[in-house]
Amino acid sequence: PGDESGQDFFETGFTVRELGPQAVRLWLGLQVVSLVFQLLLWNEVSGHLWEFEEVISVECAPSRLSHGVCTGPLWNLTSFQDITVSAKPGGSVPSLRAWEFSTFSRPPTFLVAVNPESAARVSAGKGDPAPLPSDFGTQAHELKDERWSLEVVRTDPPQSGPSMHRYHSGPEALTFEDQSNEATRALELR
Repeated sequence: PGDESGQDFFETGFTVRELGPQAVRLWLGLQVVSLVFQLLLWNEVSGHLWEFEEVISVECAPSRLSHGVCTGPLWNLTSFQDITVSAKPGGSVPSLRAWEFSTFSRPPTFLVAVNPESAARVSAGKGDPAPLPSDFGTQAHELKDERWSLEVVRTDPPQSGPSMHRYHSGPEALTFEDQSNEATRALELR
């Protein structure tokens, strides 16, 4: 009880002090300067986002899409393969599959996208996929956990080191870029 102006709050070291008009003006000035810099930052970020959206709308226009992939002046779609790998009867692991392709980009670059699908959608064969089963919501959740592996081996020029092997589950997109000296020399000779 009595005068508590000299005591701190909850023993934190903070005490009530009287501020003069000069300190209040300084604090308000700092807040205004801070607000101006925040508006400048927002303006710059908005401009970059608008430029990005413009590039995407031009580069990913319907006339520039190839199998759902945006192709622009620096990217092309040299090869596209939509492949279904089914499990053997009884749900055992599918056999190994190999795909060969060439890339002419410098450095050699390619993209692999894996999207597991429901067995019921694939069972229709070469025509349109079968309609979605009634329990597709449950299957779609299970497909997120579907495991698969990918092994990448360079064949031209022959790979001198071990192959690259990755294990993943569910949908995934992987980009590969070969920056080896062998690949650079092979491209220079073409």
